[in-house]
Amino acid sequence: MLLALHPSALFLTSALAAVIGAIMLTTVPAPRPSPRPFGLTFQRAWTAPLLVAVLALFQWGVIQTFVPIVAADLGLNPALLFTADAICVLASRIPSGWIADRYGPWRLAILGVVSMTLSPCVLLLPMTNGVLIAAGILNGVGAGLTLPPMLAQLSQRSDTQSRGTALAYFSVAFAIGVIGGASGGGLAYPLLGFHGLLVVGAALCVCGLGALLADSGALGRVWRRQAVYIEDSR
Repeated sequence: MLLALHPSALFLTSALAAVIGAIMLTTVPAPRPSPRPFGLTFQRAWTAPLLVAVLALFQWGVIQTFVPIVAADLGLNPALLFTADAICVLASRIPSGWIADRYGPWRLAILGVVSMTLSPCVLLLPMTNGVLIAAGILNGVGAGLTLPPMLAQLSQRSDTQSRGTALAYFSVAFAIGVIGGASGGGLAYPLLGFHGLLVVGAALCVCGLGALLADSGALGRVWRRQAVYIEDSR
């Protein structure tokens, strides 16, 4: 709507929203700084959530970059996909947080990665506006179910001195996944084409699902050993 009014209206509104966000940040209480000296740190426990983010978001980089081109060539509206995605992300994130708190994050994240895997698979069908909407719904629901539990896991696997670093790594992993799909996909496009990149994105999502299952199994074994130790110590 703003673009239809005037491009300047769209850009000025975006800038105003950024300024409002910056002002709101000044009202957030700042925690006590960590005494940890400057330097990179990494904990092995962060690997699985970060790997899932990279692998699952490659396909989103492909979709963001190439769907508008392909859809426009077919006379379709690519905004339908991104609108459906945004609505479903918003609609799923709040209940996904509650479900993860109540029933644990892994089942929820597995469903989310499966949904994100199906999104590029749907786009392999002959493209129509309905296909775009379906792919957007699957990606939005998948991101809403997957990303909040992964952030929660990073928070739980960190202490007060390293939590900020863990969450920063998550932002980096998010960017690597999207950039890999966009820039890496651009380099591979002459060889693989649009459908080939979608297949690669879906395959990487399956790898992310494998990382989730492996990490869930490892955590389950740790919890069982702890339960046996506690029982034996009584």
